[in-house]
Amino acid sequence: ILLLNRAMLRRTLIKAGVASKRLVSSDCPHIRTHMTASGILQVTLSREEKKNALTWPMFEALSALLRSANSSDKVKLTTLTGSGDFFTSGVDLMNFADIPKMDKNQQEEFADVRSATIEETFNACIDHEKPLLVFANGPGVGLGTTILGLCDYSIAVEDAFFLTPFVTLGMNPEGCSSYTFPKIMGAMRAKQFLMCAERVPAVTAYQSGLLTHLTTRDKFVELCSSQAEHIASRLDSSALKLTKSLITDTEQRAKLKKINKEECKLLNTSFKTDRFKKAISSFINQ
Repeated sequence: ILLLNRAMLRRTLIKAGVASKRLVSSDCPHIRTHMTASGILQVTLSREEKKNALTWPMFEALSALLRSANSSDKVKLTTLTGSGDFFTSGVDLMNFADIPKMDKNQQEEFADVRSATIEETFNACIDHEKPLLVFANGPGVGLGTTILGLCDYSIAVEDAFFLTPFVTLGMNPEGCSSYTFPKIMGAMRAKQFLMCAERVPAVTAYQSGLLTHLTTRDKFVELCSSQAEHIASRLDSSALKLTKSLITDTEQRAKLKKINKEECKLLNTSFKTDRFKKAISSFINQ
């Protein structure tokens, strides 16, 4: 098994971001991008057969896109959605299929590299200077739920649900959700999301403050398009960036990154535990 070490991974991610500054697009076949004339960078998770579960290349491509969008004068805002009927089922658990067969050193290296991959993706969300809009076209699992706490605006279809199944896998929450969820919805509701591993209906997520809008499936595309166009075409992009920087200032971003680092440090440890390896083996053998 060939693995990159942490330093090599960070250099790879940085290079990917620099290269993509010239053209805000993705070489990853499961990440589709489209730039509208009004300056909307549309990012679509496109892996319908796996409910848009994220592979490691998808994580890295998403990080690079968010980074490069910051440096592009053409991009006024970024939208993230999924193809088909699912927003995303989160990280693809098949990413971990080889862990039970690894020796201790290989597990250590894998955990270092991939916890860094996850950390960088959420750091890219935290650092995104322009409005980040999430359009949940269906259920969101794992990252598909936690990213809502880091975005600026969100719309979901009414029949969607949201699920953070981390505790069933012997894992801790990610995406700064251990901080953003209690802040957004209060401690008790956050515990329901993060500790009970229950499907939470979209209406409950909306009532909890995790979503901006709910809509029916037949009106979803029209509402998402109109809201994104309104922000991109009618509102001043410099003022939007300034307002976002005031709401999430340097100190707040530093705090989010610190929480992200701590969560990913714990994920690093979780990836090497027997309970996690057992959960992965059970998933593979289903």
